[in-house]
This record gives sequence, C-alpha cells and structure tokens, in this order.
Amino acid sequence: MSLFFSADAFFTELGIREKVDISYVTPMPGAFTKPVATKMLSELPAENNIEVIRDFYIERVDNDAKKLISYDEKEIDFDVLTVVPVNMGDEMEVPPVDEFLDMITAGGGEVYACKMAADMFKLSMDDLCEHVKDIITVGDLYAMSGGEGTQIIFT
Repeated sequence: MSLFFSADAFFTELGIREKVDISYVTPMPGAFTKPVATKMLSELPAENNIEVIRDFYIERVDNDAKKLISYDEKEIDFDVLTVVPVNMGDEMEVPPVDEFLDMITAGGGEVYACKMAADMFKLSMDDLCEHVKDIITVGDLYAMSGGEGTQIIFT
C-alpha cells in the first residue's frame, strides 16, 4: 500500500490529485492480508481517495486496450499499471520480519522508519521495534545515501 500512498502524496504535491484516479486491485477480500491490519487500517485507502477493487483475479492484461481482464471477464481500464507480485515468502524461504531484522542489524546494517508512514499511522519511536534506529524523511535518506559502500534495501 505504500506505493499508493506515495502516489497520492506525489500528485497532491503537484496540485493535480483531484484529476488522478488511483485504484488498488487485489484478489484478496480487502486491502490488507492480516486481520489486525485490516481492522486498524481498512479506512485509510478511502480517506485518501484510493479505490480498493476486491476479489479481482487477473487473467490477463490487454496493453493495447489498456484493460485488466479477470477470469470472469470483468474489465478495469487503466492508463498506468503497476504490478506487485504476490507474496511468496513461505515458498521462497524468506525469513519472518523479526528474523530478517536480526540478520540486517547483526551484519552491521541499520534500519530506519519512514517519517511519512510514521506520521500517517501516528507512530513514534516507542511504537517501533528495537531494531529501528530512527524515523527519517526522504531528504534524510538522500543525505545518508551518498557514501562508499551504501546499500539501500526497500521492503
């Protein structure tokens, strides 16, 4: 969902958000995969004028006609399409988040939280796990990212 909220912020900053429709198309029954997240965050897309199209199983993309087509032949028009792959963490042996964060910090990496997301969800450092070093802005990230050996991972 961060992609959609970032797009919302980008178009708002440009002053054209009211001219841009943003839709989140998902095969899931809601925007979030976990019940706790669904309970806490289900209103966020609507509050940001992001349409959630649920239970849509994409069969194909017709780029010439600029349409998503489902297995039951429903169609959604688009101008720009961004596809996020289905989470296949278990099949790909991706470690759970806490274990992944342990691996990053044990290897000398640092973990930061995004200020925009923290503000949006009304989070402070007290709400975050022990691995998070600080809450930073995009500008802070850019300033920190210029040195030799810098590696940035977005997850």
